[in-house]
Amino acid sequence: MNIEKIYRQRRNVLRVLADEFGSEMVPAKVVRSDGTDIDDSDPQIYAGTTQILTVLFEDLTSQGIDAIGEFFFIPYKEDDDMQIFQNVITLDEEVEEEMLPEILLAITALNNVIPVGSFGVDLAQRRMAYRHSYEMPFPLSDSDLKNFLDLCMGMAVSMVKEFAYLLAEVADGSRSAESVVQLFDSDQILQ
Repeated sequence: MNIEKIYRQRRNVLRVLADEFGSEMVPAKVVRSDGTDIDDSDPQIYAGTTQILTVLFEDLTSQGIDAIGEFFFIPYKEDDDMQIFQNVITLDEEVEEEMLPEILLAITALNNVIPVGSFGVDLAQRRMAYRHSYEMPFPLSDSDLKNFLDLCMGMAVSMVKEFAYLLAEVADGSRSAESVVQLFDSDQILQ
């Protein structure tokens, strides 16, 4: 399989998605992993960097709280028989250190009940995010690849819309982690 062709197709489909977000007035752009713009005249589009669709979701988790979505493929290796698409939606770029125990307990409760992906905190940077990986076959047509990406990005955004407000409330101190645990207590869910 031609690696150049794979990376070019990925970039083109990510750009189509960025344009669709833009038409809905949602800021979106495809960039390299170092944050620089992608130059279409660059003959080696895969030269050691990942192409990332970056999207600013305003008020995604709750009123007044924005989230940053980063959507990208794990780099391709010659012997790969599947391609993996990663959805990362950053909810908080700097969790207050004193809130970490509460947030981590709430995340544990959430991750036990959500159907796909997981919430987490990068402890070194104190960044809270939702992650979801999606495997898909290849080669795929452009339209099939776009449909797979629409599906997995939609699932990731749905999980964040549905559950991340709980973590935002724990982070700002308006909800306790224990209340999140009780909310998802299996005895309560079955009643």
